[in-house]
Amino acid sequence: MPIPLVERSDRELARKVRRTVQSLREVATCKEVTVGFTRKKPSIHFHVLLQGNPSFEDAHKICSRIDREVRYLVPNARVTIHSESSGTDKTKDVWKIVKRVGDAEPGSRGVQNIHLRKIDGTLGVDFSLQVSTLLTGKKAYEFESRISQKLRAADPRISEVVVHQESVPYLVFSEQWGHGTEMRAYVEHVSKRFPEIVWLGPPVIRRMTDGLYLADRVAFTPGTSADRVSQIRSELGAAIKNGYPGIAKTEIIEEQENLGEM
Repeated sequence: MPIPLVERSDRELARKVRRTVQSLREVATCKEVTVGFTRKKPSIHFHVLLQGNPSFEDAHKICSRIDREVRYLVPNARVTIHSESSGTDKTKDVWKIVKRVGDAEPGSRGVQNIHLRKIDGTLGVDFSLQVSTLLTGKKAYEFESRISQKLRAADPRISEVVVHQESVPYLVFSEQWGHGTEMRAYVEHVSKRFPEIVWLGPPVIRRMTDGLYLADRVAFTPGTSADRVSQIRSELGAAIKNGYPGIAKTEIIEEQENLGEM
């Protein structure tokens, strides 16, 4: 039998989360808020309906702000956000399909965030998947291709699939430094504006006295001029800070990699 005081406290916290999230102008509705504990850490799950039909990049920008607001209420919480654009309906079965397929994939440690958006009468699916180790290059591409094929086969409404791989150690690192996985997903979406970029690992984000520091280890495709590299550095850094103003410094670290394995 639950202790009444604890039960009331969880309900009150859920109400505060709902009020905080719904106060944001980009959010139409916040519902299904649950509060619990995972390995002694606060665990908060909720479902948001976003105003309009934002792109996945904009959805991650919004959800990064939601994540920050919730973590302000509950420091060190593990926040899971399920979002969808206005006008999507009868999509609860899609959440279940993504969860089932993602959780069953060999090497998976579970799906964390799921975002749905309308794409010309179909649905786009974007989610974070915790994995035992972070895959890169060809292996990461094959891993995502398998999941994409399984999701499209499971529901013909799904036309686009975007997977953000999060290693378990990186997830713990993110929580320790006070930010969630939505920030990394946003950075990944922003970087897609620049096809010359090849990721060599997840962005490293640390807290400094005047804000967050973000370091990206990347390579550039052969033939990318020095002027273009300089332009990408400037534009990518500005786009990241625009989506996440709390980032005080962005460093693009260029390294060499054998791109023939990609």
